[in-house]
Amino acid sequence: MFLKIISRLTFLHNIASIFVNLTPFFILHNFSKYHALRKSIEMIRMDRIDGDYCEFGCFTGASLNHVLNLTNKNDFLKKK
Repeated sequence: MFLKIISRLTFLHNIASIFVNLTPFFILHNFSKYHALRKSIEMIRMDRIDGDYCEFGCFTGASLNHVLNLTNKNDFLKKK
């Protein structure tokens, strides 16, 4: 019921659309990339997949830094 109410409030959709259109593309790109990495790490964690993580980014290392921030707090990548 709550979702039906929200789906009919077009002004919320308009506000979200304005926000997305005002946000520079590179910021949206990075948020999308970080979200995809988080989903990948969470799926690996849930499925308890053993193995190594290999990062091929070469521009600024931001993706690797994000993954390290995701995994450092619970020693996810440090299991042996």
